[in-house]
Amino acid sequence: MPAIAIHHTETDTESVWDGPAEVAACPNEAGPLRHMHAWRDADGEPDAKQSYKFPHHKAGDDTPANINGVNNALARLSQADIPEGDRAGVEAHLRAHREDAGLEDEASIDDNIPARRNARHEPIRCFEGNARPHEPFWTWRNTLDGAPSNGGSEPEMELYGYISEYSWFEDDVTPKMFKDDLWKFGGGGPITIRLNSYGGDIIAASVMKAIIIDYPGYVTMKIDGLAASAATIVAIAGDVVRIQESAFFMIHDPLVAFFFAILDIEEMSRLLESLKSAKAGIIDGYETKTGLSRLRLDRMMADETWMTGREAVNMGFADEVITAEDKATKKAKGAAMQNMAAMQNAALINALHNYRNVPAKLLALRKPDEDEPDIRNRRATEVLRAKTKF
Repeated sequence: MPAIAIHHTETDTESVWDGPAEVAACPNEAGPLRHMHAWRDADGEPDAKQSYKFPHHKAGDDTPANINGVNNALARLSQADIPEGDRAGVEAHLRAHREDAGLEDEASIDDNIPARRNARHEPIRCFEGNARPHEPFWTWRNTLDGAPSNGGSEPEMELYGYISEYSWFEDDVTPKMFKDDLWKFGGGGPITIRLNSYGGDIIAASVMKAIIIDYPGYVTMKIDGLAASAATIVAIAGDVVRIQESAFFMIHDPLVAFFFAILDIEEMSRLLESLKSAKAGIIDGYETKTGLSRLRLDRMMADETWMTGREAVNMGFADEVITAEDKATKKAKGAAMQNMAAMQNAALINALHNYRNVPAKLLALRKPDEDEPDIRNRRATEVLRAKTKF
């Protein structure tokens, strides 16, 4: 079974965790590798390190479970490219170690299905707006009665605006809605996703990317106006990425900001591990898409790099520049620019004016007055930016 069976060992709740170092130190043998990890690829070589995922034990046989490693593995589980049917077993394995350490208040393991906390985690608002928790921030076109239309045009999803005003940290409701909608309206066939977004919640974007990649139909990604920050993570999930000649593509180091959220130490630790995993996953995705080195990508993110449509194609982030000015294209671009203009009035940490290297063409769209919240809080934002980079 790919999900490695639950075992009860000593637990280490104090030591730091360096997963790559422990994997490197582990012998390339099935026994120690199976002990260290929570999942094995059924199609992989049984004694090959790359066949195993979710390390959390020190290298070797019969070693303690490192709780920081367990937490890190749990944080990455929702984003991992493993079969859906294996997730419950993997989570049960990891949560059993937390239970052994006295950290699972209500986690009883029954038939490898972990018990959930009775009180669901309240969604955390991370961008100011009017959306309600678990409300879809995507819309569909060319569909009929909740299914693909028979009119010849493939279904289109529009992602115009924030990639979720609420964080998907510990949210298992909205990701399921997104996946269910993708299958319901896409029907497993080809779809187009139209994108115009300043970004949003990095965790939501990472999960959306995994869901889109797992979707069996051919996905055409069209960037109509702007793909920035977390939106770029979603953008590169397409089988082909097409970008308007007048559009922009921007990558930068991840930030995090929550409005009026109160998180305890354990929640903050889980969030930090989720963000670290997301950052590594972002670079992995960029590297796979572009072929650029990790070092160069890391530098580009740190420098907040803005690219025109043609530059994005030249760098490998997109595959094709859209230049044809047919009626549908003009309509899409017009809607994108209207939406972009409407977004200017929102007060949020991740707003346009809080980026450092915004092209003049985009800045010209905005005429803020000095009393706007994002102008007043720019200094605080820069402090937050410095504290949340890693």
